[in-house]
Amino acid sequence: TGGRRTAGHGEPTAPPKREKVQWVDEGAVRGTARRATKRAAGDEGLNRISGIPRADRPLPSDVARDVERGVGARQSKSASERLQKAIDAFERERFAEASRLLTALGRQLPRMALVHELAGLCAYRQEKWRTVVNELEATRVLDPSRTSVLPVLADAYRALHRWAKVRDIWDELKGASPHPSTLAEGRIVAAGALADQGKIAEAIEMFQSVLGVPKRIQEYHLRQWYVAADLNDRVGNVVDARRLFDRIAKCDPRFADVDERLAHLGDPR
Repeated sequence: TGGRRTAGHGEPTAPPKREKVQWVDEGAVRGTARRATKRAAGDEGLNRISGIPRADRPLPSDVARDVERGVGARQSKSASERLQKAIDAFERERFAEASRLLTALGRQLPRMALVHELAGLCAYRQEKWRTVVNELEATRVLDPSRTSVLPVLADAYRALHRWAKVRDIWDELKGASPHPSTLAEGRIVAAGALADQGKIAEAIEMFQSVLGVPKRIQEYHLRQWYVAADLNDRVGNVVDARRLFDRIAKCDPRFADVDERLAHLGDPR
């Protein structure tokens, strides 16, 4: 991930090691997972993320109807209970347990997009990239409106070094006009794929249109600025990197490791 860099002052230092999928994992997966579990568990289903037990809460009526259509009235109760258990396990980050339940549900409900979506997100958190691809490709075939899965799918292709697929999904995402946060995650993944190939200048260029300061700054703005700053730091553009890290710190001093990055660059503040 780049050579040694000079931090503006002092001796050259190596850039801190970072997980390859850190940023999409913290953004796209969490956001996509929340939407998926909300669809499956109803508006209050996300309360279980904070540890409130809801194991006995029934599935919302539309999801229950989908289950019954898929397996028939006789098996719908057991299938619904298995889906609820999978959702509970997923929300508590017991991904292996959720995956086992979802694998069985996938055989029972092969046409239910939600099951494939949750299975793909579980696989992503376990770094099972080919399973991610299989499940999320099935998801978007069954329900093309679920554009929020595209950054996660693209990042799985990125992990597999399937660069053309990452580019194709980025083009598709741009054409779909998704929520700005979803587009931001797609941009981060696409830029990361370019950087993985050593095309850091092209990766930096991808952020030029989103470096302005909007009237209302959202977390996805900070995330894009952070990645743009990191890429600039990698190639020694210290001034641009410091400017962006400093902007982030003024918006949210606790965002990621921004203070550490500024100290590494020689924060002039």
